[in-house]
Amino acid sequence: GDTIVVGAIFDSDDGEFSGSAYIFRRVGDDWDDGIKLTASDAAGGQNIYFGHSVSISSDGTTAIIGAYHDPHNGYEAGSAYIYLFNGSSWIELKLLDGEIDNSHFGYSVSISGDGSTAIVGAPLPYDSPGAAYIYKCYGSIGTGACCVGESCIIKSHEDLWNYNLVDGIKKLVPARTTL
Repeated sequence: GDTIVVGAIFDSDDGEFSGSAYIFRRVGDDWDDGIKLTASDAAGGQNIYFGHSVSISSDGTTAIIGAYHDPHNGYEAGSAYIYLFNGSSWIELKLLDGEIDNSHFGYSVSISGDGSTAIVGAPLPYDSPGAAYIYKCYGSIGTGACCVGESCIIKSHEDLWNYNLVDGIKKLVPARTTL
């Protein structure tokens, strides 16, 4: 594609290791200077690791950024942020939160080619083999009127396996592997 997203987890603009992500677009034969995204709620946050896992739709208009240490909904519960390109800028469309301490929700993320389905891996907590959360967009993504529905949780079996959704095809990948 003509758009890529790159995570920078050790960026410390909003607190030590708060993290960031950069989105670059190809213009002709060159790449633009990119735009920097940070977690909307990370001001002063430390060790959030926003950008640990990133994914972008094939048309380059919808991105998901994982922040697996985000503590605002529980100790290292994690979060994932969905962004939409509205034609001139990137806007945060939805914040998805982990709900269990130490679950590391957002450790792995992926978004379908059309940007309508997102999956978020949570390899922990320690008393669980991990889980994958699938979110489906209902409505029109292009207009920004997308409402992310309730997640469908897929419990993993052994060895901390989660699902990776690529263009609507489910694949198994190790949960501790960045998608």
